[in-house]
Amino acid sequence: MQTHRWWMALFAPLLGCAHYELVDTLEATSAPTDVVVLLHGLGRSATSMTPMADCLSKVGYRTVRWDYPSSAFPVEAHSAELQSLLLDLDARPDVAQIHLVTHSLGGIVVRHALGEADVPSLGRVVMLAPPNQGSPVAERLSPMLDGVLVPLPQLSEQPENLVHVLPMPSAVAFGVIAGARDDKVPPAYTHLDGEADHVVVDSGHTLIMRRDDVCAHTRSFLASGRFLTDPGAP
Repeated sequence: MQTHRWWMALFAPLLGCAHYELVDTLEATSAPTDVVVLLHGLGRSATSMTPMADCLSKVGYRTVRWDYPSSAFPVEAHSAELQSLLLDLDARPDVAQIHLVTHSLGGIVVRHALGEADVPSLGRVVMLAPPNQGSPVAERLSPMLDGVLVPLPQLSEQPENLVHVLPMPSAVAFGVIAGARDDKVPPAYTHLDGEADHVVVDSGHTLIMRRDDVCAHTRSFLASGRFLTDPGAP
């Protein structure tokens, strides 16, 4: 048994929802179609990504929301589980490309996973409010909450911490959407070296995935690799 699975089994009763689950059933299709995997942020659940899943489903994407015990284990444990999921999807004949849309910590989990696993059918990645350069809030709260929110120290501003040393995954386009009013991960902290595009919207952190302009930008990037110049245009 892998180490992180052993700890998960031991402490699951104390951690509540300490499990990994693909919330949506991915029904097989007769022809290969694109799939979008959605990852929530720290302390959230897959339900928080439902508005974005609905947004993408309306234009033909098959979507799956991945629930993971974000606060209970470090990024590396989540990454190992995500790699398994992506490779399982990659092996399916009814999956054309696998895209990812992430919120906050979910983006860091994806960066780690894609740096460790080769996913041939990988498409594009949209990151919503990702702490790619760390987070000032994580820096302040880590001394008090690192035992409760286990990945928090990995997201701090210290240059030796994980978020700052992850390599840029090759052969994948990352688009980053930041919130102008985000006090948890300000726009300057969201940039990723090598990002294909970056846009700032009039949003805070927690509900950024619910916005119509974010929906429009996400659709555009998944289709073309670029955000819209005017997300309000018909």
